Amino acid sequence: MICIPHGSKRSAKTFPNRLIESQCLNIVVHTPKGAPFSLPFPLICRIGNHPDLSFLYDEIQKAVLLKKPDCRLHAQAYILLILEEFYQLLYTKKENRITDFRVRKIMEYVAVHYNQSLKLSDAARIVDLSPVYFGNLFKQQTGMSFRQYITTIRLNQAENMLLNGENTVGEVAELCGFSDAFYFSKVYREQKGISPSKISRFHDNR
Repeated sequence: MICIPHGSKRSAKTFPNRLIESQCLNIVVHTPKGAPFSLPFPLICRIGNHPDLSFLYDEIQKAVLLKKPDCRLHAQAYILLILEEFYQLLYTKKENRITDFRVRKIMEYVAVHYNQSLKLSDAARIVDLSPVYFGNLFKQQTGMSFRQYITTIRLNQAENMLLNGENTVGEVAELCGFSDAFYFSKVYREQKGISPSKISRFHDNR
């Protein structure tokens, strides 16, 4: 990876028998308050060829070529994922890091579609894998089965909604993809150690 600071110029040469394939990002990063931010990367570093990075670059290209109304937002989201991936590869090197781009793609999909009916077979079809292979891969990468992961995402979202106090328990259950309020309350109490109705009453009494 070659990281060229904003406002500077660099040049490079290669050999005909040792050509290189490159992906380029021309971006300026700011803090949430709008101040300029320098990326914590050296000028040159060796990170190797990673399929998940190639996948993210391809997704940026698709977002731009399709020219949908939200293409800019999608491109920015993928750029942030690329920067996070660079940081992980350079500095953390955690063994439990989720590195498989197919698993990460499904995690991103679940984050948007958690309130819909999601089956392992549907997720496997999205990344062109068999359900058995993808199920094993997902658990190996995340430490949870696909069903456990979806339930965790739904419960975390439900918790946020209950704390906001804008919806009833039944509404939260429906909005977060649970089949009925009774089942939602049962699962929530098992996982969180408290009933969702108590959280809702706590918010009302504040």
